[in-house]
Amino acid sequence: MGTDVRCLLIHGFGGNPEDLKHLVHYLESEGYAVACPTLKGHTGTREDLVSTTYMDWIFSAEESFRSLAKRDGKVALVGYSMGGLIALNLAAKYGTAALVTLNTPVYVPNLRRVFENIRNDLVTGSKNHIKRYLGALVSIPVKAYYNFMLLLKRSLPLLEAVSCPVFVGQGLNDDAVDFKSAEYIYSKAASRVKMIKFYEGVDHMICRSSNNAAVFQDVAGFLASVCG
Repeated sequence: MGTDVRCLLIHGFGGNPEDLKHLVHYLESEGYAVACPTLKGHTGTREDLVSTTYMDWIFSAEESFRSLAKRDGKVALVGYSMGGLIALNLAAKYGTAALVTLNTPVYVPNLRRVFENIRNDLVTGSKNHIKRYLGALVSIPVKAYYNFMLLLKRSLPLLEAVSCPVFVGQGLNDDAVDFKSAEYIYSKAASRVKMIKFYEGVDHMICRSSNNAAVFQDVAGFLASVCG
């Protein structure tokens, strides 16, 4: 199946395009041309991340968006986690065929889920979540967290300027983003066409989840319905 819709996928804070590769492959199999750039500073080192600001992250995605927009056809934005905030900025500034946010933060973190995960680690002895939390604290500089919060503060008022169709997806096992974030985005977006879906058994790494099939199908189905 071919389509003239091109998708710009934007990864999250401290992450990279690898976090979205399964969704990239799925959308490509559905006939979409997909771009998924690495945001500036997100090379995996503290030094690179601390040398950038949230404006650098937006500009990284904006360059790709403008490149895609030069061609004939439509551009849809798909943002995962912080990438959803960046996609929101681009949708408000340029307009776009559709906006998809996946586990995008408004309220962070989901402390109840964090405590549950730590307790489960202590009970089972796995320590998987504990290692991930400690790893994030060590690998991400305070300045980067500060810039993330600046981006969040800047982005939320822009929801009132988003008029394109919007899909909001949220995993209910997300420990980084409270599920009420999805409800906020859905309620505040000015779009007349919008949809919200919650996914049981899906954590923050929504595109890597073993239950990601429903997410991918919903995203592709939404894009087909509003961009076709």
